[in-house]
Amino acid sequence: MINPQSPTIVSLTVGCNLIPAMKKAEKLLYVIIFYSIGLFLSSFYRPYIYSNEINDFGIADIGNNVVFIPGVYFLYNLVSKKPILGIYKDIALYTFFLLTVEVLSFYINGIGTFDPKDILGIFIGAAITYLIVRFRTEYSTHLNKNLARKK
Repeated sequence: MINPQSPTIVSLTVGCNLIPAMKKAEKLLYVIIFYSIGLFLSSFYRPYIYSNEINDFGIADIGNNVVFIPGVYFLYNLVSKKPILGIYKDIALYTFFLLTVEVLSFYINGIGTFDPKDILGIFIGAAITYLIVRFRTEYSTHLNKNLARKK
C-alpha cells in the first residue's frame, strides 16, 4: 500500500516542486520568439508579398493572428504569478477574446477588417500554444516522476 505521507507522493501532489513547469527564462524566450516572428511578418514579409504580388496561400494575411495568442499567453504568464483561469483555459479565453474582436470587426467599422482567414489563423495560434504548453507540462511531469523514483 502507498503511504500518502511519503516524500515522493507529497512532492508529486504538492505541485511538482522538483522541476517547475516552465521557468521565466523559457517564457521570455517564447515571448521573444513569437513577437519577433510577428514583427518580421508585419514589417517585412507581408509588404514584400503584397508589393511583388506573390501567392503565398494567405500566410501573409493570417501570420500575425497565428503568433498573437502564443505571444500574449507567454507574456501574461511571464509577468503574472498564476493563470487567470488555468493553464489551458487561458488559451481558450484569449482565443475567445480575439475571435470576438474579429467577429465584431465585421459589424463595427473602425475595429479592424474582417477576414475569415484570420479566424483560421487564430485557431492555428491557439493550437500551437496548446501544444507547446501540453508537451512542456508532460515533459516536466515525466522528469519529476523519474527524479522522485531515484530519491
